[in-house]
Amino acid sequence: MTVTLLYSPFEKGNKEAAEAAAKLLFEAGAQVQCLKGMLDLPFLKQIAGKEIYRADAALVLGGDGFIMHNAKNCAHRNTPVRGINRGHLGYLADGEEFTAEEAERLVARSFYTEERMMLQVQRNDEISAALNDVVLMREGIAGVVEIEVLSDGESVGIYRCDGVLVATPTGSTAYSLSAGGSVVDPALSCLCFTPVCPHSLSAKPIIFAPEKKLTLRNISRRERRLSYSCDGEKPGVLLYGEELTVTAGREKVRFIRMNQSSFCATLHKKLSEIG
Repeated sequence: MTVTLLYSPFEKGNKEAAEAAAKLLFEAGAQVQCLKGMLDLPFLKQIAGKEIYRADAALVLGGDGFIMHNAKNCAHRNTPVRGINRGHLGYLADGEEFTAEEAERLVARSFYTEERMMLQVQRNDEISAALNDVVLMREGIAGVVEIEVLSDGESVGIYRCDGVLVATPTGSTAYSLSAGGSVVDPALSCLCFTPVCPHSLSAKPIIFAPEKKLTLRNISRRERRLSYSCDGEKPGVLLYGEELTVTAGREKVRFIRMNQSSFCATLHKKLSEIG
C-alpha cells in the first residue's frame, strides 16, 4: 500500500510528528512517500508536484485549512484522506494522534470512508472547486452591495448586504454558521445559500437541491468590484454585471474514518470547544 504523508510546516512540532507517523507506516508495511525535501528519512520516496496526491491513501497532519486544501487535490485522483488535527478546531480531522494500531489498520484497509460533496464555481472560463464554501463579498470595509441570486435562471431575490455565500453541508458549520445559516448533516448533498448581514427583515438562508444551478450576479452600482473566494483561497474579482455560477461538483472528497462517530456527537464536541 502506498501512503502519501503531508504536513503543515508552519506549526511547531509538525515535522517531528510527521517523521514519527512515517516510521509507524513503514513498520506496518506501507510504502511511504512525501513531497521532495520535506522529510529526510531513508525509506521515504520523494515526489515532486501534484503526483504526490496519487496514492492508495493520504495521511495529512495540520489544521482544517491545510487538510481541506490537500483533500481537494486528493479528490481529483480519488485518493482517500485521513486527517490528523495539528491546528485549532480540527473539524475535518479524524483524531489528534496517529498510533501504531492506526498505521496497521490503514495498511490493512481496515477503515471506512465518508464522502463529502464539493462545489464547482465558475466565472467566465475560470473553474474552481470548494469543499466548504464560496463567498462573494464587498472589497472594502464599508458599504452595502447588491447581489442578485438566481436558481436555474429564476430570480430568488436581490440582496442588499455585506455579501452572500454558498456552502456545502461540510461548510455549513464554518462561515455559514457564523452568518446565521443552517447546520446540515454532511451526509446530505445540497447547496446552502446564506446572505451575510442582509439589510432586510425577510432575507433568510435557503437550502437548494444539489441539481440546481445558482447564479450570483453583481448588480452593485456603488461597489462595482466584488471579491470572491473558494474556501478562503486565492480571492478573485467579480466586476459589475458579471456572474458566478455555483453547482454541485462531480468529484467528492473521501475522508478515512477509523471509528463510527455520529454527526451530532462530533458537532457538539467540536463546537463546544470554541464556546
